[in-house]
Amino acid sequence: MLVPAMADLQITSPSNPRLKAIVGLRRRRAREQSGQTVVEGFEELSLALDAGVVPEAVFHCAELMGDAGAGADLVQRARDLGAQAVEVSRTAFERTAYREGPDGILALVPAIGMPVADLVVPQDSVVLVCEGIEKPGNLGAMLRTADAAGVAAVDTVFPAIKNEAGLAAYAARARRDGFTGMMAIHPSQVASINAAFTPSADEAARAQAIVDAFAANPGVGVLQVDGKMVDAPHLKQAQHILSLAD
Repeated sequence: MLVPAMADLQITSPSNPRLKAIVGLRRRRAREQSGQTVVEGFEELSLALDAGVVPEAVFHCAELMGDAGAGADLVQRARDLGAQAVEVSRTAFERTAYREGPDGILALVPAIGMPVADLVVPQDSVVLVCEGIEKPGNLGAMLRTADAAGVAAVDTVFPAIKNEAGLAAYAARARRDGFTGMMAIHPSQVASINAAFTPSADEAARAQAIVDAFAANPGVGVLQVDGKMVDAPHLKQAQHILSLAD
């Protein structure tokens, strides 16, 4: 005997407590207290599901979907993972959505995060976790200290999964600032991050020329390479670049 599927819960009022709670998750404190966050958009939720995220609930509005069939399939994927599906009226969805021009898909998911106490690091490691740094000079001091101590300075994530140009610019700026790497929030970002932090062929050639020049002139503190003065800090930087290029 076939058991009919339960109809989705329907919400028509923007004042519904569940929708108001979603709006409240725009505040970090609310996300931290609830352990929940929001994934909004067809592409974004598709990527999240592909990455293994299991939503708690998916809110949908067929009237706003660009492709209602594809949207319905995505909602069913979430259902199959155990998510509650909630049908929301257009007015209520637009009031709840975080962005302008929503596409009718919004999911409530467990917040991604890891308490510092849960980090697993090698014994005798040097770890400094920073958040909300107010002055650029303080960040510079931390990066210089990390470099002097020989430890990796790793930047945080770039959350816009589909913004490849934005990710490339963010990663390039992080490397320019002195970070040696950055975290990825989705596997699709790994290639772009690796490309940004890998020296180009020209950078590697320049670094090799500096290393070769000092190797050919032992004991010399300052040299010219390609018409430019270089000294011990340049040599150290060149050696670091070559280690990244390998």
